[in-house]
Order: sequence, then structure tokens, then C-alpha cells
Amino acid sequence: MPPGKYIRTPEICKRNSESMIGNTPYNKGKKGLCSPETIAKMKANRNDGRVTGVYVRTPEIRQKNHDSVMNRLPDSENTIKKKSESHKGMVYTEERNKKVSESLKDKPKSEEQKRKQSITMSLLPRDEEWCKHIGDSKRGSKHFNWQGGKSFEPYGLEFNDELREKIRIRDGYQCQECFKFQNELRTKSGRKYLLMIHHIDYDKGNNNLDNLITLCRICHAKTNYKRKDWENYFKERLFLKGLPGMVLSGQKPDCSILE
Repeated sequence: MPPGKYIRTPEICKRNSESMIGNTPYNKGKKGLCSPETIAKMKANRNDGRVTGVYVRTPEIRQKNHDSVMNRLPDSENTIKKKSESHKGMVYTEERNKKVSESLKDKPKSEEQKRKQSITMSLLPRDEEWCKHIGDSKRGSKHFNWQGGKSFEPYGLEFNDELREKIRIRDGYQCQECFKFQNELRTKSGRKYLLMIHHIDYDKGNNNLDNLITLCRICHAKTNYKRKDWENYFKERLFLKGLPGMVLSGQKPDCSILE
């Protein structure tokens, strides 16, 4: 490799990939990184957490490594700049992204993993500048669920308190998703609040009765994701409402990302 700055452009990535075609991987046909003999030797050398000739990460060593990472000095501006420039030009194909996404779907995190990640994140320094940077990076069109500014569109003149109360009465003062009654609803601070009226097709100008449904705040927040699925779900809910013995055939949208 010639001296100087090395930037992985799309052409370089493609050339590196093509150069590996036809080569036999070093671990092809093997079922692990270590042979059975090596694994047996590692087990034989382990003695109450102390190892002779083999490195094993005991709880004490893990804690020491963790402390060293948390207490290390932050990268200098020059180092950060070099890291940033080293990743420029990298292009991930849709096929690659799809494979990574599918490989993670079948790997749910255990409660222990979630707890450890929560503790690690809570130890990270969060000053005002850091919070502002994170907020700006996910605001407006930079957010993954950006809908083109739909939330800033005005409501129709007919969408007033009288119409909203009419929908609440029609739905029996009950959230049509979790079925909690209005007198049961409380904010985190313990204050009461009124049920919200949701536009099923997300068009604030369409205030027909068959396009409005009653939801609590929590269920209303869930409808900001997978909007088309929620639209179909609530349309069928209203269509079948009041018909005894009928069951919804539509599938409820999966909003586990919010839980």
C-alpha cells in the first residue's frame, strides 16, 4: 500500500471484493475458531479463574477493562477527523443492509443484556452541547419517520371541541385500542386528561365521522409508526364495530419498537 492517506472509495471496495472471488476461506468446513484439542487445553488450564498460558476474562478483568474504557481520555480533534475521513466513500448496498437487518431479527436481547446496556448508557457524559448535537441530528427531515412536515398542517374549521366530544360520546368515552375509559387516564404526573381524536387516514382536513376514532395518548403516539397498517386496522375496526360475534381479520401493527 502506498504511503499517505488511504480512503476506501467505491471503486476500491469493488476491486477488493472482486479480488476475493474464488478464494477458499481459511475456516471453510470448520465449526469454530478453535480446534477440539485447543478447547480441551483451555479447559484443562483453567483453575478457579486463574489460567496458565491461556487468557480468560474473569469478572475482575472485565471490570478492569470496563473502568479503563470509561476513564480514558477523549479522542483529540485530529483523531476524530482522521476516523471520519477513513470512512468516507464507503457504500453499503441494499442487499447488504437487508442481510444485516434479517440477521438481527432472530436475535432478541435478553433482559440481562438490556440491563447492562442501560447501565453503560447511563454512565456516558451528557453535557448540554452533546444533548443539542443529538437533538439536531434527529430533528425534522433528519428523523427516520419524517413525513414531510405533515404535523404542521392546520386542522379543518369543523374539527372543533363539539365534534371531538361527539366522537368521544360515540365511542363510549373509551380508547378504541387499549379500551381504557377516560376517567382512568392519567399523565406521568398524575393529572387527568381528555381522550384524543385521531384521523384514521392522517388527513387533518378529512373530518368525516368515519375517519375519526378515539384514542388515549399512549395509543395515539403508536400510530406515528407504520401509518398504512394502522389506517387499515382502524378502518376495519370502525366497520365491524357493534356487530356481535365478528372478529377483526386485519393484523395489528407491531409497535414493539416503542415498548
